[in-house]
Amino acid sequence: MYDNPDPKFYIPHIQSFIKTYNIATDQLLEPDISKYKNFNAFFSRQLKPSARPVTDPEDLSVLTSPADSRLTVFENIDAAKKFWIKGKQFTLAHLLDDPHLAEKFGANPSIAIFRLAPQDYHRFHSPFRATLGKRSSIHGTYYTVNPQAINENLNVFTANHRQVQIMNVFTSVPSPEVEAEIAADNSAGQGSAPPNTIPFALVAVGAMLVGSIGWSKVGGQEVQKGEDLGFFQYGGSTTILVAPEGKVVWDADLVKSSEMPLESLVRVGEKIGRINF
Repeated sequence: MYDNPDPKFYIPHIQSFIKTYNIATDQLLEPDISKYKNFNAFFSRQLKPSARPVTDPEDLSVLTSPADSRLTVFENIDAAKKFWIKGKQFTLAHLLDDPHLAEKFGANPSIAIFRLAPQDYHRFHSPFRATLGKRSSIHGTYYTVNPQAINENLNVFTANHRQVQIMNVFTSVPSPEVEAEIAADNSAGQGSAPPNTIPFALVAVGAMLVGSIGWSKVGGQEVQKGEDLGFFQYGGSTTILVAPEGKVVWDADLVKSSEMPLESLVRVGEKIGRINF
């Protein structure tokens, strides 16, 4: 139904959606709703770059939100399980579906959970300057990601369909030689880690009604902070950012709220913490 190409069907649905959720159409890269080929095309709409300014785009240490969302942050997995995630099977190895990969993040990796509601802008962006490494797809179900489900014993994040994107985050501005290597990697469709980078994982989790997870970039490509990475189609969804042990300091107000536990509203490009190089 959300891919129905008949304008008589989807345009009234888009108009109703805009009215119900007070969507700011002046921020849309394409404000003419008749130009969208179906409802899902509108749901994964792009915004003008000016609609989501990026905090300190040249400062490699500043970590920004990848999504318009409700955010919780935790210094380690144990804290996330204490205050927020009650699913008994939630471990990094289960989330990534790869015990060997999970080991690379250390014994106490940091985690940020960005929960998107249907009315939110449903594209996600790079929180930092990085190259894209390996991407894996993990099949699963589509439980809701609302707080009631997460705070119960449902294994939402480790049971739902999700895709894991490894991101090699720059600790210094790459030299021309490294940039040339990245370009060669990109043309070959590879995603090897350049020197002077730290591995992070961005996990896109599908949820109730989500038809698919789409990507704007491929392995080996370099992305700037705030650059578009991908999108969710209709429904609720979540993006989870995993940082290696000791490599991130979340903003203190976000940590305090998360421990209450309360979600904080954030937008793409807003500062949420700093990376320790």
